Amino acid sequence: QPQQPQQPQQGGVQVLSSDPYAHLGDRGSAPAPSAAPHAPPPAAPDPERERYEAYYRQQPPPLDRDRPPPAYGVYEGGHDAYYRQHYSSPPPASYPPPGGYPYGPPPAHGYWPPPASYPPQASYPPPAHAYPPPAYGHPPPAYPPHPGYPPPGYPPHPSYPPPHGYPPPPHGYGHHPPPHPGYAALPPPRPDGDGPDGDANQQGGKRKRKRAGSPGAATKRQQPSTVTLTPEQVMPRIVEASQENDGSRFLEARLGEGACDDAERDKIYEDILPATLKLSSDLYGSVVMQKLLTRATAEQRVALTEKLKGEVFNLSTHRYGCRVIQKMIEVLSEEERVPLAAELRGRIIECVENMHGNHVVQICVRMLPLASVSFILEAIVTSVDKMSGHMYGCRIIQRLIERLPREELEGLLGPIMSNIAKLAKDKHGNYVVQCILEKGRKEDKQKIMQVIRESFLEFSKDKVSSNVVEKCFYASTEGSDAEFLRDEREALYQTVLGNSGDEENAPLQLLMHDRFGNYTVQCVIKHSRGEDRDALEKRILAAEPQLKESGTGRHVIAALKKVTGQTVDGDAPEGENATPSAPSRGSLAHASGQCKPCAWFWKAQGCKNDQNCQHCHLCPEGELKERKKAKRMNRRDVANRSPERLALPAP
Repeated sequence: QPQQPQQPQQGGVQVLSSDPYAHLGDRGSAPAPSAAPHAPPPAAPDPERERYEAYYRQQPPPLDRDRPPPAYGVYEGGHDAYYRQHYSSPPPASYPPPGGYPYGPPPAHGYWPPPASYPPQASYPPPAHAYPPPAYGHPPPAYPPHPGYPPPGYPPHPSYPPPHGYPPPPHGYGHHPPPHPGYAALPPPRPDGDGPDGDANQQGGKRKRKRAGSPGAATKRQQPSTVTLTPEQVMPRIVEASQENDGSRFLEARLGEGACDDAERDKIYEDILPATLKLSSDLYGSVVMQKLLTRATAEQRVALTEKLKGEVFNLSTHRYGCRVIQKMIEVLSEEERVPLAAELRGRIIECVENMHGNHVVQICVRMLPLASVSFILEAIVTSVDKMSGHMYGCRIIQRLIERLPREELEGLLGPIMSNIAKLAKDKHGNYVVQCILEKGRKEDKQKIMQVIRESFLEFSKDKVSSNVVEKCFYASTEGSDAEFLRDEREALYQTVLGNSGDEENAPLQLLMHDRFGNYTVQCVIKHSRGEDRDALEKRILAAEPQLKESGTGRHVIAALKKVTGQTVDGDAPEGENATPSAPSRGSLAHASGQCKPCAWFWKAQGCKNDQNCQHCHLCPEGELKERKKAKRMNRRDVANRSPERLALPAP
């Protein structure tokens, strides 16, 4: 039979047997447990009891001797709470021992070394069912809840919340303005191609994402279905409305030609003038500022410009502010543009390397007087090697080549011409080389063609430099200096055809089957004339069986057909579907402009339907994408101009 343990006595206080420190109460050995009568079967587990006992088994916190001791000693954890709840009288003076064991030195009598009865016998501690429940039934602290719980009035009345909205606070709205009563609820934006879901189904459900950080990539103006605002609702709060989607659209429409008279325009100008700097860097306010600059008088534009004095650089490098600066330079006179752009002096390179500021520098090069562009040219010349291969710097160099007289470009073009081979293969520098071939000096064009001809096969097979090769054929055939470059053109065609006795290893034969070289061959065919075209046609028709087996070869054959208008025997299928006068059935409507471009013709695999294709094979590459873009823009403009969209009253 299991033995019932004796209840230890300590200083006349009855200690509960569930106390884990009961055997140490008198700092002596714990008495051996005695036999107990037969125990009843264990009861079902009680989660509340387990939680309650676990609460009092927590360890005491570390001793903090800097704080004054509490009423019952240094123990502040669950042990004190346990002692206060389960002992009917205050603890004896010997509990806890001075110094606070177990952290302090052990007592000199009885605590260390352990008594002979330690460790306790195997029957200690007794099984769980042998413990009497001295502490069970005592609820944890704060239970049951206070008699005042739940508070009066809970749950709320069935009419809560009020069906017609909350009444205004008794003391007013304070510094927060009350909600404007004139704004009507706007329906969700329609996916018309300008929102996050617009135009998602036009190209297989995929949309081309813009580069992170570019204007319009992350936050785009949503197109509401209707704007139900009236002048009475907007005119008293023009600045606040300019920073809202629907309010800014209303003001844009009012500032349009013929929508409002001069008095209303002057009222908008007077309210916006003090907040010019704030609105210039706002998503919606910047658009209102651009519209106001377009409609304002010359004096009003000067006043608006004065408000931005000293902030031109910060706005030029801002996502929305750069557009306001560009519009100012565009609408101001030449004398008024110069002091505005002069604030960028000394910070041109920093502005060029910014994804927004480079657009401001470009419009400065285009719009400023020639005498005032010198500070931009000087800044670019000091870092021309870096700028010619920079993503944004190459744009500024192109604008300078297009605008400045050729005699002023010596310091800029000198370092570039000495590094043509490297820039032609650079993903940004190749645009600078192409710009020189189109707008540069004759001598520079001639030198570039000589560099390209020396490594023609290498440049033509490269993804980037193949564009420079194509520009060489354009400049020598249709460019402004084509007559001067006649000898270079003949040398280029001779390089393409190779030696007369080695046609198999000629660059033409190697490029027709290359991934990027076939575009060079198509360009060569397009700009060929006279004997050069006859020689090209003879070479290509001789290799036609091999060319038809590859997608790149079919592109070359199609390019030849476009310029010669010929069809090869056996190419057109027999029957009513044959179209000997056009490369495809859909190409018959190309002259009238009613054709539909083929989406597969310009791909690497080509169009498998060939002449039976219902789409046009005469449209240039990228025509399908341009038509889709124009269609979206036209639909968007029509929707923005519709009276149902703006719901504006008659002026």
